[in-house]
Amino acid sequence: MSELNQRFSKKPFASLWARYYLHLAMRELYDQSFSLDEIQDHHFSDFKHHKEHRYTLSHNPDLLALWIWQKDQYHAAGIDIEWCRRPHHPRLLSYIRHEKDDTDEYSAIEVFCLKEASLKCLHHLDSLQVKPKALTQIFLRKGAFYFDEVQGQLILEHKKINEEVLVMARAFVR
Repeated sequence: MSELNQRFSKKPFASLWARYYLHLAMRELYDQSFSLDEIQDHHFSDFKHHKEHRYTLSHNPDLLALWIWQKDQYHAAGIDIEWCRRPHHPRLLSYIRHEKDDTDEYSAIEVFCLKEASLKCLHHLDSLQVKPKALTQIFLRKGAFYFDEVQGQLILEHKKINEEVLVMARAFVR
């Protein structure tokens, strides 16, 4: 087992790999390098002092999605990934539905993924005083999400990975 895998097997796997890839990205952006000990000891919030870039991430037991953007490109962004095969409660949509949702063309997992990405985006939006606490507070309509006076854009993609389909949703506010 490599030194990297030995170090990362001591703590929750996805969180440490996410931190590792975030460090690699920051090293590329800011020409900084980090030791494995520094990677384990740093928290994601350590990168808030880098004012030009922000990030959002999502992971499942198999994959990690990390989106880093320039702050002047978007005010906020969020990402979520889910396997299409992910087991879910048959009434999932009824638990996350907003009365204004227009989501008939989406599966339950796609709606969940879009709303999770939207929720993360809204939590990155510095100008928003009151953040949503539940997916039911966000509604989806024609490639956009809405919460209070905020409107953002949505992108939904499907990626085939090893004969399985991954749903990836990205939400952003310009």
